[in-house]
Amino acid sequence: MVEIPDSVMTRSAALATLSWWRDAGVDTLVDDDPRNWLAPPPAAKPPPDVTDRQASAPATAPPKPPRSSPAAAARTAEIDLSGLTSTLATCETLEALKEAAAALRPRPIFADGDPASGVMIIGETAAPDDDRTGRPFSGPAGALLDRMLAAIGRDRSSTYISNLMLWRSYGKAAPADIAMGQAILLRHIELARPRALLLMGGEAAKALLATDTGITRLRGNWVDILAGSHPVPALPTFNPAYLLRRPADKRMAWADLLALKAKIDAD
Repeated sequence: MVEIPDSVMTRSAALATLSWWRDAGVDTLVDDDPRNWLAPPPAAKPPPDVTDRQASAPATAPPKPPRSSPAAAARTAEIDLSGLTSTLATCETLEALKEAAAALRPRPIFADGDPASGVMIIGETAAPDDDRTGRPFSGPAGALLDRMLAAIGRDRSSTYISNLMLWRSYGKAAPADIAMGQAILLRHIELARPRALLLMGGEAAKALLATDTGITRLRGNWVDILAGSHPVPALPTFNPAYLLRRPADKRMAWADLLALKAKIDAD
């Protein structure tokens, strides 16, 4: 029996961990200030005595900043989005909509594929790889999406792909940002006029269906989405990034893809 050195096992485990984090979207480790990670930690300072603490303590404690209430957050979102719907309504083409999005924030990762294909795929938010390539669904999640599309006889040239959030999100997206993405996306769908939508991920499905129901319960069920005056059948399913973490759920995603294919072929 050949024994594997501990150093090899440690290296393999480290590579596996790094690969997992990369697939999950983590590409940078940062701290507030640069420091030498190999240096020993600084020695702990002895606690000051009572006299020192009293001398250095401020006369009065600074007041805590007021906490923002849900109502105040809603008013902030309303102010941020005021006039957005009217502005988007003036966009008569996809190119005009892209320019309007760029005016809100630079470098939107707008779309990929053929808007005339009849099949529109909606993801959740731009990933680090998308930020580098300028295309939605790049990197490992995009490679899996390409394989999923190939399994039903399609590719990026025969679909139209975008996201709820057209910009990379650092952490959890704020409600105002989601509302802005939702407004842009509804106009996007209205202009593209797809015959069917595939909503990939819980955030995209919740935003467009106006629900708090989780993706596991939503997936596999067709629902009409009203974009302007144009109802579009939409099918929620799992996001490829999620499937990379939970490959056992690919079976359900495959059933959803077959349902999408049947819908398109029947039209």
